[in-house]
Order: sequence, then C-alpha cells, then structure tokens
Amino acid sequence: MTKRFFWLAGLIIVCLGCNGWQAGDTGTRHEQLLRHIVLFEFKADTTDQQIKMVKKRFRQMAKRIKEIHDFEWGTNISSNHRNHGFTHCFMLTFRNETDLDKYQVYPIHTRLQTETGRYIKKILVIDYFARD
Repeated sequence: MTKRFFWLAGLIIVCLGCNGWQAGDTGTRHEQLLRHIVLFEFKADTTDQQIKMVKKRFRQMAKRIKEIHDFEWGTNISSNHRNHGFTHCFMLTFRNETDLDKYQVYPIHTRLQTETGRYIKKILVIDYFARD
C-alpha cells in the first residue's frame, strides 16, 4: 500500500510538471507581452561609425523610457541570404498597447527617428503579442 501511494504521488508530481504547473500557480495564463520589432537596412554610404551611433542612441533611448519593459538588438548573421537587405534588428518589449502608444510619441523616440532617418534605406516594423 505504501509503495503504491508513493508511486502515485510521484506520478502526479511528474504530470503536473509536464503541464507547466508551478507552486503558487492560480491556473491563469501569464500576461502576454507586446513585441515591437524594428528592422533596418542602412544606405550603402552609411559608415560603420554612423551605424554604431544609431545602435548607441537606440540603447540610450531604451534605458530612458520607462514603458519599455525589455530591449535587445542584434546584427544579422544568417547565411541564407533571405534578409532582403535588412541587417539590424531592434526588439522592444512592452507590457501592453498603451505603453507602446506612449513610446511612439516620446520626444526622445521622435528625435531618434529624425537623427537616424538619414542613414536608413528601408525600415520594417512588426508589432505582435508573444504567444507561448
């Protein structure tokens, strides 16, 4: 009887773990985060120094706007040649659409757009709610 109890208890714990249960879980799904993806293709005559300046300004802006929940960026390293000229990706995470809307009109954001616009050939922006 005791062996069956421990076996059954172990099975229940394993099954709960497989379903993503955590201590304190109330059964509600976690809040979905809003991702704001910005892809840049720089103009052919943009220098490495100017690209570094754009990245620096983006990082500075992300630190100063409280509505930005998280920020990361990277340079394309793919060898499949499907980037259509886009070389740099900036991903900003917001908790909701209201925070994204506030970010859009921040003076520091509009200044960034003005300062960097002269170096950008194409820009692609995608907003989506992260799904698990």
